[in-house]
Parts: sequence; C-alpha cells; structure tokens
Amino acid sequence: MSAMSWNCKGLTDSNLHPLGFFPNAISTYNLDFIFLSETKSQVSVLEPIFNRLGFPGCTGMNSEFSKGANLAGNEYFMLFVYGSPYLAERDSIWSQITDLMGRNQGRWVLLGDFNQYTWTNNRKDNEVIYERIDKVFSNNQWRDLFPDAEVWNLPIVISDHSPIVLITSGTQGKKKKRPYRLDAWSLKHPEVTSIIQNQWASIHQGSSAHILQRKIQDTLREIRNWSLSYKSKNKIDWNDIHEKLSNQQAHITNISQGELEQKLRKEIKEDLQGKFCYWKQRAKSRWDDSGDKTTQFFYKSVKGRKSRNEIKAIKDDSGYLLKEQNKTFITLIPKKDRPQEVKDFRPISLCNTSYKIIATTLANKLKSILGDIVDKYQNAFVSGRQMSDNCFISHEIINWVKNKKKGNNFAGILKVDLSKAYDRIRWDFVEAILRKMKFPENWVQWIMQCITTVTYSILINGEPSKVFKPLAGLRQGDPLSSYIFILCMEVLSRSLTQAQDIKTLEGLKIARNAPKITHLLFADDALFFFKALPKNCWALRDIINNFCRASGEMINFDKSHVIFSPNTPLKFTRIMRRPLGVSS
Repeated sequence: MSAMSWNCKGLTDSNLHPLGFFPNAISTYNLDFIFLSETKSQVSVLEPIFNRLGFPGCTGMNSEFSKGANLAGNEYFMLFVYGSPYLAERDSIWSQITDLMGRNQGRWVLLGDFNQYTWTNNRKDNEVIYERIDKVFSNNQWRDLFPDAEVWNLPIVISDHSPIVLITSGTQGKKKKRPYRLDAWSLKHPEVTSIIQNQWASIHQGSSAHILQRKIQDTLREIRNWSLSYKSKNKIDWNDIHEKLSNQQAHITNISQGELEQKLRKEIKEDLQGKFCYWKQRAKSRWDDSGDKTTQFFYKSVKGRKSRNEIKAIKDDSGYLLKEQNKTFITLIPKKDRPQEVKDFRPISLCNTSYKIIATTLANKLKSILGDIVDKYQNAFVSGRQMSDNCFISHEIINWVKNKKKGNNFAGILKVDLSKAYDRIRWDFVEAILRKMKFPENWVQWIMQCITTVTYSILINGEPSKVFKPLAGLRQGDPLSSYIFILCMEVLSRSLTQAQDIKTLEGLKIARNAPKITHLLFADDALFFFKALPKNCWALRDIINNFCRASGEMINFDKSHVIFSPNTPLKFTRIMRRPLGVSS
C-alpha cells in the first residue's frame, strides 16, 4: 500500500497547474490513496479529473471548509488529517482524533498536514523559515503489521508544503510497465508523415502478412523514437526536479543555503511556467473549459514496454496468420460498482490492428451469407432481420401463457442463460460446424487460425500481465466472434426443430393458423416454449445437455427461470421442474 498526503495550496493555479505533478507521482509510487488539502477547488471540478487519473469515486469537502478528516481501511484505520492553522483550534483537532481512535480500536496510521511541525514560508533573507509540519504517526499495532514501512518527503516545488508518501512495503514504488500507445498529437507533424512514407516504402522479405507486420512494427518504433526526442525538449521531468531539489533541501543549515534553495526553486518554477505554456497550446480547449490541466495532453510520458514480438515461423502467401498479428490485450470492464470476483468483470479483447483488418474482412463476407444458413429463430447480427421481431413474438407468447387459466392443455416457458457463453465455446466444435455447413477448406483454415492462434495478456490498471494461450473461447471485441457464435447456436436451434419434426418435443401454438414454436434465440439468451408435459421437459433437457457437452457451454441456473400457465396443477409443475433443473 502507498498513500500520499499534500497541502497543495490550490489546484487551479493558472501558471503552474499542480495537477501536472500527479501522473508522475502515481506512476512512480504506485499510489493507492491521495489526500489533498487546501485545494481551493470544488469537489465537483476535481472528481472527473481524478477519475481519469485512475481514482474513481473520490470524495472530499468543498474549499469553503477550513478543516476535515477522512477515515478509510479494512485491516487497519487510516486517518488523513488537515490540522487547523490557528493555535486555539488545535486542541479540538486532537480531541477529534483521540475520539475516533477510542471508538475504533485496532491498528491506526495518521498522515497529513498537522500544522504543528515539511514547510517553508517562502520569505526572504532572515525571515525564511523551514519546518516539518507534514507528518505520519502510527500506533504500535500498525507498526507491527508493517515493520518495513517508510515515509518519503518529496521536495518542495509548487506548493510551500512537501508532499509526503507512505509506503508500507519499505521499498520505493516501481514504475508500471505499460504498452506504448501512439500519441495522437504526433500524427499532425510532417516529420511523422515522412516516417510513415519511408517505412512503408521499405523492402522486406517474407510473406505478405510478415511484411505488413514488420512495416507496422518498424513505423511504430521510429515514431516512438521521434516522439520521445521531440517531447524531451519540452517535457517536464519531475524525477529530475525532485532529485535536484531534494539534494538542495536536505542540506539547509544556514541562511545562505536557504537562499540557494530559493534561487533554484525560482529557476525551476520559471522553467515550469514556460513548459506548461507549451503544453497548454497543444491541449484541446475542452480541457481548459473544464479546469482539467493534465491527463492525455499534458506531459504524457512514453512508458512503452520492450517489444516481445518474436517471429516463430514465416510461411509463404498461402494465407497463414502470423502469431504476432494475434497478440491481444484483455481489459476488464466492471459489471457493478464494487467488483471483487472474476465474475464481476466483463473481459473485452483489444485486438491487434492488422488482425482486426483481416477479421473484419472475413466478418463482412460471413455477414452477407448468414441469413441463408441461419434459421428464422435467430435474428441477432443477421442482416435484414431485427432482434425486436423476436421480442414482439416472445411477448405475445408469454402473455398467452400467463392468461391461459382454463382447459387441460398446459403450457410452459423456459428462459435459459448461458454462463460466459463466448468464453466456453470449444474450438473443435466450431471447426466441426464449419465443415458440416460445407464452408470451403480455405475459409475453415482462415477462421480457425483467427480463433486458435490468439495469445492474451490482461491489462491490470494499465499494466499487462504475462502472456498466456487459451484452449477455448471466442473473444468479445473480435469482429468475427458474434457471427461464429450465431453459427454455434444454430446447432441448438436445428436440434430443437428436428425434435419437433419427429414429435419428441411439442412446441406451443397460440392461434389456430399460427405455427408451433419451440424456441427463440437472443444471442447468449434463449427462450424455449413447450406443452407442459413430462416427456417434453425431459426431451428439452436432453437436447440442451447434448448441446452443452458438444459446445462446451454451461447453463447459469441462477439466471434461468421457468413459468407454467395458471391452469397447470401445482403437483405437475413440481414434477416438471425437476428435469429442467430450475426451481422457479
């Protein structure tokens, strides 16, 4: 765990913009908590800024309040303190702290500006004062839990207070290794246009796929080098600033040394003002309007990983996909506010650009013929069909079943949810479907290469994990995945249609001239309609189980439901729920 406390003396300074300091601090110390006092800004202005910096859900008190404290933690209590600058109010602050600690026994750590003890009054000559009023305190229980904890006093730069960083591991934070992303602003420079033209005109040996990938890699590398060189002339190097000021501020023992420190800090501030002006001219006007003086357009240092692309094999132009073209990052999108388990995230694949070109070309061709090979019970992703049609039909059938209160013909509807539907699809099942549907052999090879040569690396807070290779599944984010999944679900659809044709399963007919309907499919959700008889329930269960065994799919019973028409006797409903595997 690492936390930073800083009396920043305002976050809306028109010349220095203290917000520019945070991206470097967050990256350098892997900060988990940031506590700011005297921001001189409204919380509503700061919330979107810190959301973009990776701190969603920040909270605080508006600037008209003079003091405050925040309490957070699980295994221990962390109290961020902004003490009153007035002597008469300090006893009250400590009384509040004592009361909080008394009512919450356990491990405690306090950090912040106590206004009693890394500060300078910024005056000159004999009036200059340097004091340490930003501190970290802990009780013995907390210290026993973190015996190697350290406190770092960062140099005084913009504010007259030193930021303090608490690190429980006892080692300074390690910078995250994030994949290099091309800066959008660099594409507007003629030098970058020349780089692209020169690299694209270069000559390479190998297959077309290898040549394409090699040119993309070489172009990206050259643009990255140019971008780093260009930005180094105008970049704010916070690490260099910290080193210079730390060395100077650590040896202040007399007035002359204090004057040297003030002179150095003045020079650095003047340099900062000029560079902030440079970056501001390149920032979009919308950042100025919202008060955001940082993020993407300000000091976005390149932290690209060293390329791990290694060509394992190069084949001729017979249509083989290089493994380098199918390296994929996975970003985890939370499904709810406070995700804790793997199931609380939705994995989205960030496919390689050259792969997306190939996959989109195949997907567009596949989309044009999907309507000819997919039955009428599926409308999702099929050109010329509307998913709303199935919604209207299902709504009519559900109403008919719910209003069926008389007679001896009972009706039932089973709603099934497939758990992690895309992630479970077996690759051999996909290949068998393509061959059964008489796809040309080269198409089978192309599609199977697209889904089987993939390697993944998960982005956790922007940092990629180790590369691993899956054994099954379709990527959410791959242009091909939706269409392949529809083909897989067509197997289930045809199995149900065949069962009705041979009368092992009987669907519902809601009007004299209406057809019998056994199912409607909505991507990874399905509705099954049947006469409420035990034989139909067992037949439906067998069809679903056979499909799951062949495809790798699994029913999510927590999200699956069954309803029976009101005229169905209660004892019948109990008997028929058993083979369906759902309780209600």
